[in-house]
Amino acid sequence: MAAKKPKSPHQCQGLPKPHVVSDDSYKRALLKKVRLASAVVEELDRRALGQKARDADAGDTERRHRAQGTIASALEKLKALGVHDDECESARAAANAVLEQKLKKRAAREREAAKDATKRQRRSDGASSIGTVKSDAAWALHTIAKTASGGADARAMDTKEIETRARATAADAERVNLKTCNAALWSIAKIASRVNDENACAQALGKAFEALLRRSAAFSARETDARAASTTLWAAASTQRTTVGAFTDDGAMRRAVNVAAEALAANADKANAQDAANALWGAAKLRRSLDPACVRALIATLTTTPVVTDGTDGVKLEELTIALWAMATFAGDGMRNVRACAAPLMKRAKEATKKPKTWSPQAIANAAWAAGKLATTSGDDTEDDATHSEACVKDAKQLVTSLIPAAKLAVLTAQGFAHVLAAAAAVAVDARLVGDLAKFTVTGLKTHASTLTSTDLASVVEAVRDLKLCSSMSDGTKLAEDIARAVERGVDTFDWQACGRLDLAIEDVVSAQDVERLRKSLNARGKEVCDAVDAKRLEVERGAADALLSLSGDYSALTAPFDANAATMLVVDDRYRLVTKKLRRVGWQTTMWQRFSCGEHAKGASWLERDDGNLEPFATAVVRMPPTKASLDMVLHAVAANVRFGGRVWIYGATAEGVGAVVADLPKVRFSSRLYFSSFIFLALAYSCAHSSCVRQSVHVHSATSMPGRSCRCSLIGPSNPERRLSVWRIIMSLD
Repeated sequence: MAAKKPKSPHQCQGLPKPHVVSDDSYKRALLKKVRLASAVVEELDRRALGQKARDADAGDTERRHRAQGTIASALEKLKALGVHDDECESARAAANAVLEQKLKKRAAREREAAKDATKRQRRSDGASSIGTVKSDAAWALHTIAKTASGGADARAMDTKEIETRARATAADAERVNLKTCNAALWSIAKIASRVNDENACAQALGKAFEALLRRSAAFSARETDARAASTTLWAAASTQRTTVGAFTDDGAMRRAVNVAAEALAANADKANAQDAANALWGAAKLRRSLDPACVRALIATLTTTPVVTDGTDGVKLEELTIALWAMATFAGDGMRNVRACAAPLMKRAKEATKKPKTWSPQAIANAAWAAGKLATTSGDDTEDDATHSEACVKDAKQLVTSLIPAAKLAVLTAQGFAHVLAAAAAVAVDARLVGDLAKFTVTGLKTHASTLTSTDLASVVEAVRDLKLCSSMSDGTKLAEDIARAVERGVDTFDWQACGRLDLAIEDVVSAQDVERLRKSLNARGKEVCDAVDAKRLEVERGAADALLSLSGDYSALTAPFDANAATMLVVDDRYRLVTKKLRRVGWQTTMWQRFSCGEHAKGASWLERDDGNLEPFATAVVRMPPTKASLDMVLHAVAANVRFGGRVWIYGATAEGVGAVVADLPKVRFSSRLYFSSFIFLALAYSCAHSSCVRQSVHVHSATSMPGRSCRCSLIGPSNPERRLSVWRIIMSLD
């Protein structure tokens, strides 16, 4: 008989048998811990994307530390069990997928709650009683615009019907409600891009657009939601340079844009991704600065909303990239801490390159251009934002590097092709990509041989030079030959800027024989276009002088003070004395500083020399815009040293000369180490219009608002009649 098995101590004492956990169950429990803790860390990271480091919640920091400790502990135990890293990464990926769905549902609930709150607020404020007309004509235009968005051009649309509907919309505009007003603004902006030659139709649309803008400005910031504000900014920017925009009063557009910007600042946190992208793009196109807190809130919306490619609720790549484009444009306009603001956008765009096939050609071009600009812009960051700025530059380089494979697969335009190469040179991509970029450039030059403009070709050649693509063993020689043929083929269409850029860039790109031959052609073409420009120099000078002298009210340069001591004015580079003569007639005591000799009547001087022996500073100064940034810097420093504190300085020029970009180039000039130059700076711009018949109409100048540093508020001022040959656009701003 077999011996009985001895009882365990637990059985002897009558205790239950302990539960033994298997390794598989233990592993599943640890993986679950990794998933849950990873989801917590990911959610906290996304929440912090739109916030500055010093604004982080202390509770979030503690949760993050606990979650990271849980992950580290679980990973050590999994490693002891022999679990591979792939299983841990799969657990984290599953947690991220669950979090994506959770965030989508939460965002949908928040949007619905915001809509309900807005409706309740309007009912309580009685806003629905203000403008209760639902214009049938406006919604008929909306239907036509929907058809036009499908690809119809002006010939496929009934322009007579559009004209009739537009006139009826203009008549109803004064009484329409907010929803109808913004739907009509969107409709006219869509139709405007396809109506080019129908003057009667364009004029009717322009008057309707103007009436709707006035109606939009009548709604207060409390009554205007984020969608309405972003639509106004987008529509104004889309229509500004069209034929329809030429028949719209710029004063009405300016007021509507200012009201929309104020409403957007109050409701930025309620905007969805589409509203945020449209608002940033519209403000950038209009060169309208936004409140920094508003910009951060809009970027937070774009970076915390999941990126989608299937048409569901979320942020689209096109919206993400046009927001990046807008930030790069703001950087060119002198916005402070722009790279720190754009850092979350750049990081989100970089992460989206993991799926290169989802990128459209336009998104690639926008992202590449923006990355190149933001990576090379001169930073004006505070110490708190310096870290974010450095991260933005690093992410910009990684973004461009990741976009190159997508660009090779996409059907880019000639401009998009040039943007990608220029961005690669701007961020200085890794030298290991030289071969791929050289092949990409050879293919692009062949594909876009007939559509590549002189500006795009100059950008391509400069990128080839900076990246040393001609050193490629496989395609370097062919690339040099293709560039030489492209320059030779298009030299008769180059402008003077392209001639100068290519003259400098080709030396390190093509062979020595080709350099000599091409430079002869470029010099001949450069002389030809410079002579043509010089022949019209007097017309440009007159237009620029007219822009300055037509300022009215408190900002007029023609209003001389009664006090003789306050009537002294320094005039810089008035080559033809177009400004000086008129200023002397109204009582100004002018002193000319001509930096370049012009015949016998004007001898140039490198620095201001006063023959009268008077050492008193001038009351005001008028500066003809110099051709380069360095010249502007030098001239304004000289003016600062010779104009009294608080004096006014007028800078005038033509838009064709780039005077609109002067705001970003204004230096922080000063009299001494303690006293900053605080004169009022006025920019007068002459805008050349395509119309030949021109009539001057009176304009009203809007008061400029003083803001610290170079963050200046600009107001776009211009004539009511856009058919004037030399239409006048003025930006009035103050520099403290």
